[in-house]
Amino acid sequence: MNPTFGEIVRQRRKELKFNLAQACREVGRIHPPYLSRIEREQATPSEALVRRMAKVYGLDEEELVFRARRIHKQLDELKRKFPRMTGRWLKDSK
Repeated sequence: MNPTFGEIVRQRRKELKFNLAQACREVGRIHPPYLSRIEREQATPSEALVRRMAKVYGLDEEELVFRARRIHKQLDELKRKFPRMTGRWLKDSK
């Protein structure tokens, strides 16, 4: 199973040895309680915030934005409910 956005950023923050307050100072314009909620998947950050986090954490911006929007979860659910149609739609949308 793929890690969630929150799991990715929490793990990377810890690898960088940032506590919540340090990470917030580095990223800018965010408070520790909000970052904690993001890491626990209880809040969805703006795209601008995700891009700042990607730069500070040294992560791929596009992948992080994709995961933050939780699109992959929606696709997984659609594939589970409508496997034939989802595969066909994805193939045709290229």
